[in-house]
Amino acid sequence: MLIGSGGHSFRYCNSVLVDERAKDSGQRYKMAYFDWAQTESGEYPGLCVAFSPDGIHWQKHERAPLSKISYGPWAEEVPFTDETSRPWAIPLSMSDGTDVFFDPLREVYAWYGKMWLDGPDGRMRWKHAMGRIDWSAPEVVCTPDDDDAPHVEFHTTPVFYHAGLYCCLNQLLDRAAGGGVIDVELMLSRDGLDWQRPFRQQFFLPRGAEGCFDSGSIFTNSTPVVLDHEMRFYYGGYSQGATSADNHQHASGVGLAVLPRDRFAGIAPLAKTDLPTQQQPLEQIGQVTLKPLELENCKGLTINADAQNGRVRVEVLDVQGRRLHGFSREEAVALEGDLLAHEVRWQERTLDDLGAGKYLLRLHLENATVYALSLLA
Repeated sequence: MLIGSGGHSFRYCNSVLVDERAKDSGQRYKMAYFDWAQTESGEYPGLCVAFSPDGIHWQKHERAPLSKISYGPWAEEVPFTDETSRPWAIPLSMSDGTDVFFDPLREVYAWYGKMWLDGPDGRMRWKHAMGRIDWSAPEVVCTPDDDDAPHVEFHTTPVFYHAGLYCCLNQLLDRAAGGGVIDVELMLSRDGLDWQRPFRQQFFLPRGAEGCFDSGSIFTNSTPVVLDHEMRFYYGGYSQGATSADNHQHASGVGLAVLPRDRFAGIAPLAKTDLPTQQQPLEQIGQVTLKPLELENCKGLTINADAQNGRVRVEVLDVQGRRLHGFSREEAVALEGDLLAHEVRWQERTLDDLGAGKYLLRLHLENATVYALSLLA
């Protein structure tokens, strides 16, 4: 399909997009890949690009690499601004992982992946963070922090956009365990640049049990398969660490993780709350109040919730937190059962009865878990 340019080292990975927007039928399939390429000043590793009309026959872009990277295990000192004599002396650069997707908000193709961080001794190529390029200068957008162990880094960081969120399946590499084991953490962003890590306590995709093909490392991509009722995450796995020495006894394979649609994380009441300001203890009772929302053009609301053994009610308040007649908890139709799209209703009122402006939605939970709320246009 596509042969590497040869030269210094190996080809590591590629990322393929099907571009339905392409005006040129010969570029309907787009590939970003890591390779070594000859330039006027020598051979450099970096990001390369190829195009295809059918995903089988590929034509390389005439210029390569499009973005040079700093590569290798050599702990060179950070160069001065006027130093050009050393090859690959590019401190702030991506590394050899490539995951590209189309950013629908900025309408650009963006490459997320490994980015080198300088070490505490002032040398380059210490550990990896998360970088982004949208065909301009590379930018560091998320790094390991003080809540991570010193030997933990980001192996690579594939991103996809879903339901108004940028989602990253961050491959957390622990070099101190099992030859570099990898588990997958879910990270979230509203703009693709400012990333949050709210789910550190539980991996989104943990390694398999001892003896399984994926017990050592998990490698994800940026393209889950989204169906009406579920989301499918295909991944690669090793039975040993990603950075351990080659061993022909290691098992590897392709796995599949299935998630009910949009159930990345849920919120549920505590088993019991008993505070001095309460009149009495509460069991499996809770509420969630959302930020102010424009509901004037909203045709309906749906709730993704598991209320098999309880119920969810939705009430509407004004921006000052006052309940509206006809939209209170008591006047809401209780949502029961386990559904991906409960229809939110009230006994006698509809959203059409609301005037212009912003409102607060308050979800009352009784022994139920809520995963998502959708506004229907």
